[in-house]
Amino acid sequence: MKPRRALAAPLASAALALMMIAGLAGCFSAPRRSAPAPAPPAPPVLSVPPAAASVPDVIPRPEPRSRYGNPPFYDVFGKRYYVLSSSVGYWERGVASWYGPGFHKERTSTGEPYDMYGMTAAHKTLPLPAYVRVTNLQNGRSIVVRVNDRGPFVGNRIIDLSYTAAAKLDMLRNGTAMVEVRAIDPTMPPLPPVVTASTSPAVSTSPAASATPIAAGTPAAAGTPTTSATATAAPVAAALVIVPLTATPPASTPPAAAPSTAASPAAAPGTTTPPAVPQAIATTNAAPEAASASGPAPVAPGFTRPTLFIQAGAFSDPANAERLAQKLRGDNLGKVFVRNDVIAGRKMYRVRIGPVPDVAEFDRVVAALEQAGIGDAHLALD
Repeated sequence: MKPRRALAAPLASAALALMMIAGLAGCFSAPRRSAPAPAPPAPPVLSVPPAAASVPDVIPRPEPRSRYGNPPFYDVFGKRYYVLSSSVGYWERGVASWYGPGFHKERTSTGEPYDMYGMTAAHKTLPLPAYVRVTNLQNGRSIVVRVNDRGPFVGNRIIDLSYTAAAKLDMLRNGTAMVEVRAIDPTMPPLPPVVTASTSPAVSTSPAASATPIAAGTPAAAGTPTTSATATAAPVAAALVIVPLTATPPASTPPAAAPSTAASPAAAPGTTTPPAVPQAIATTNAAPEAASASGPAPVAPGFTRPTLFIQAGAFSDPANAERLAQKLRGDNLGKVFVRNDVIAGRKMYRVRIGPVPDVAEFDRVVAALEQAGIGDAHLALD
């Protein structure tokens, strides 16, 4: 029996070793079940847009300063922007762009969702929210929008409009337009929209909204009220009056205009959150096909397109103005001349380039001026 036991022990050990090898082989040869791949994000669901002409302008109303999107200053792409303490007296001329499907329902700088079918806009320095009248200087169309976002931070653009706002100005196809942006003071009685080549650089206006306007969206959060401040723009000659647009009322009352692009989430009541630094806003001209049939509001009767120029500088000394003009005349910028104006009893000498026929030429000349060290060139009327 001893020999059999002695034999049985090695056999048992060998069998156990074979079982372990087989088990290990099974571990290495059995297919592993990998975790399922994450599902691709669902494309944004866009509602059927209303006809642009049927969307009324917003009604300006006093609102508290948003607790988000209003830091004293912020930096984007290496440039610092200072937020105005008030929108009163602000007006500026320049190039407008628009942003659409890529940002639909994203948060704006005030924390509100961007509604590309609402009447909203983004601006780099106006306090949020603010109300402005935007007039297309190339066709005379004029709208009132609520500013609730930061941007645009692309090129020399001065305002980024929602898809519907851009449609009403008839600028979807080109993607940009030369405009005048004029702040509205909701505490003042409404005035008719006026594009003014004025000798006064800061003019407080409260243009009337469309005949069938809607109430503006509710602000994201309460804040401190704005204080008075003014922003200057280039003064020039005669006035151009544009009749307010009349929108066709929709079959049913539309919801309040929801705001516009990337921003800070709203905080819980009672919490203290620092103001969010706004993100860069990229513009897109890809409009949904469903809205392609909706046309802009009609052009005001009697509109005459103003002659547009670029102002490269303004001087009280005519020799300085002529010196700059001589420097620019050899740079292939177009016609360069010095314009004489009298403002408050003082003579001013303005170096102008143009006329400027479109945004492409405006961009080309402004870029060349920046290369020459002139960074404050802007659009001007004559």
